Amino acid sequence: MRIIFFLVLSGFCVLISCTFDDGDIGSCDPDVELGTLELSTPLQEYIPYEGDERLTFKNSSSEERFVNAEPIFTFNSPFNVEVLCTVQTLFGSVNQTSFYQLTQHVAGFASGEISFTMTFGPQAFYKQRSATDTVFYDLFHLSSFMAKGDTIVEANIVTSYRNNQQFIQNNAEEDLNSFEFVSDTTLLGIDFANLYHTKSDLYDVFFSTYDGIVAFVENGDVYVLK
Repeated sequence: MRIIFFLVLSGFCVLISCTFDDGDIGSCDPDVELGTLELSTPLQEYIPYEGDERLTFKNSSSEERFVNAEPIFTFNSPFNVEVLCTVQTLFGSVNQTSFYQLTQHVAGFASGEISFTMTFGPQAFYKQRSATDTVFYDLFHLSSFMAKGDTIVEANIVTSYRNNQQFIQNNAEEDLNSFEFVSDTTLLGIDFANLYHTKSDLYDVFFSTYDGIVAFVENGDVYVLK
């Protein structure tokens, strides 16, 4: 019985090109981690929240809207840079890749009607995936959703190009920045500094590096952070 089992297993391994060396997948070595890209100092300056805030917004009629902070969490997201080896098996191909770990920081606010999700972290830019043709930059991404799940606003700010600005701008098909920088402005009599603005057909959102989301416009009605 043991001989039959060994012969069956040996024939199966021939079909999928497997070996019994620890860490091997077929004839490829284990994936190669190239390092971890943490949150840069310029990016951290765009994170004004601790995770325990309750944001209250008021319009010109003193009607209030509020959103509660959701737990802030940080995680590493692997980004595959290059395929170093490919093995064809009975079940398809198996790759060995080189990869970076990209640290992502997520903050969010939600109420029964609207939610805001903000993601901060390094992102990859490439013309083709290779170790010599992939560069990184830092991005702040804002998404806002209605209760039923529809996206109403989505926008980005490149907080740092990590010394890769010329390469990225020469090769990007579109501008990676979709927030408009409006500097200092006054909303419902309150002064705000270092302000960014984005809009869609349904909503406008104003974001400050000092205070985070400071205002939004809903159906023409302006709500400002108290």
